Amino acid sequence: MRSTVHTRVLDDRDISEILRRTRLGYHRAVAALASAGNDVIMDYPLSEQWRVEDLLETLQGYDVTLVEVRCSQDELDRRERVRGDRPVGLARSQTMVYAHGEFDIAVDTTTAGPNECAATIVNALGTVPLPKAFDRLRHRRHI
Repeated sequence: MRSTVHTRVLDDRDISEILRRTRLGYHRAVAALASAGNDVIMDYPLSEQWRVEDLLETLQGYDVTLVEVRCSQDELDRRERVRGDRPVGLARSQTMVYAHGEFDIAVDTTTAGPNECAATIVNALGTVPLPKAFDRLRHRRHI
């Protein structure tokens, strides 16, 4: 998504701003895809409060189902070691991902594979209670 050559000459503040703009653009791209009639699956950590706030605004009027994906800390560390492309402990440190406290469906990837998690989500879609997580978050925001 970003040029590593150009990123090397930027300081942390500049990189932070580029990442913020990239994420804001991603939120709007998802909304544009949905507005054209597409079903969209975002694999995206809500690791900063501003991301949640922006998505609540940007996806207003869309039917959003928020899936909480969990995994044991030990398994997260093991996966990071195997991948080798990020520091071990990165996922463990992202506690903000769950800080908003709302979700519609939950899956645990500690032992369940992608197909089993997908089946769990598909089977739960018809039973998600209303109001959904994004609507509850919007309501909480306005109280």
